[in-house]
Amino acid sequence: ERALKDLRDEEIGKWEGELKSRTKGVFTSAKEQLIKSGIPASHIKTKIALRSSDVGKDIVDAAKKGGYSTIVVGRRGVSLIKEIALGSISYRVVKLAKNCTVWVVH
Repeated sequence: ERALKDLRDEEIGKWEGELKSRTKGVFTSAKEQLIKSGIPASHIKTKIALRSSDVGKDIVDAAKKGGYSTIVVGRRGVSLIKEIALGSISYRVVKLAKNCTVWVVH
């Protein structure tokens, strides 16, 4: 049982590492686009976090803690009704963010 748990944890670690690597590439590309648009690199901050039970709340909390005035989140492309019913991250961020601009990118 212990060996299976260790193997599972190792596989999860590999998967998380691959996911983080791919995500980092997307963030790097997005950051380059923002810089090309005239936003100073020093004004762009990114964070990759895994294993959260409430990602939307974590994003809003990080914005508050960091003193950020804007949050940019992606949208999966489902209808508003499905988004609300399924509790999407972007919907949760918009709902929870106070005194902060939220851009939802589709």
